[in-house]
Parts: sequence; structure tokens; C-alpha cells
Amino acid sequence: MASMAIERGFGCPLQRAANDVGVQWPERFCFGEATRPAVARAHVLVVDAEVHLAALTARMLVDLGCDARWCLDGRDALDRLAHGYQADLLLVPDDARDLARSAQLLCPGLQVLFIHGSASRGTAPPSDARLAKPFSRAALQRKVDTLLGHSGRNVAHCASA
Repeated sequence: MASMAIERGFGCPLQRAANDVGVQWPERFCFGEATRPAVARAHVLVVDAEVHLAALTARMLVDLGCDARWCLDGRDALDRLAHGYQADLLLVPDDARDLARSAQLLCPGLQVLFIHGSASRGTAPPSDARLAKPFSRAALQRKVDTLLGHSGRNVAHCASA
């Protein structure tokens, strides 16, 4: 796993160190296991072209009580879903609709939140499924609560590889 992660270009020194020691989920190494709640409210995958923004968003979600994992790119997200990560929610850039559709084919019932930085081009998803950058932790929590409901987990069942 470590060599695959290095090939995909993990950038920060902590990520590279995590790869060197064979850590499967580098964000656990960067943020520490103590930051993860024992029982997660929701499982979330975060995809962003800028890895530091994906990691920051994942950290915000962890602080909100979610089990959040950031991904390097769409391929990484699809790999995690195909290998059994049980996600409730996928956060993707507004222009990653093909990724969202592919993920929902792997995980029927998977909710998608589109993150955008400016006015959308083309057909936009419903406003409940969109969040504009920059966003606050409170705004992120409202969107997660809206998409997943306040009553707990709505786990999508993903196909295992």
C-alpha cells in the first residue's frame, strides 16, 4: 500500500512519513487516532483537486463527529469505495459529476455534496446538494445534516471488489 501511495504523490512531509511506515490511511497519521470518535455519525469521503483543502475539510468533518477520509482524486475515492469503505456521503467539486455518478453506481444510496467556488456552469444539482467555498464548519454541518438527516446514519451498501 505504501508504494502505491507514494506513486500517487502524497505531498506533505507527514503524508510521506506515513507512507514510509506503511500507514494505510495517512489522514489518521496526520490528525491522530484520538481525534476520531468511537462511533461515527456518518462516513464521508472528501475529494478535492487541492489535497490540503480536502484534508482540511475532512478535519472539519471529524470535528463534527464524522468518520471522514480525504482522497487524492476521483480514482482514489472509487478505489476506496470498491474496496469496502462504507460511505454515507461523498464531497466532490462541482465539476466532478461523472465521479459522483460512478460512486453512486458502486454505492446505491450514496449522497453527494457538490462543493463549488463560483457560479456553476450547466445544469446544477439541487441547492441542498451544493455548498459554496469558502464555507464555515456550521454551514458544512447544516449541509451534512440536510443530506443525511438528523436521525443518524444512512449507510450506502457498497459493492466489494
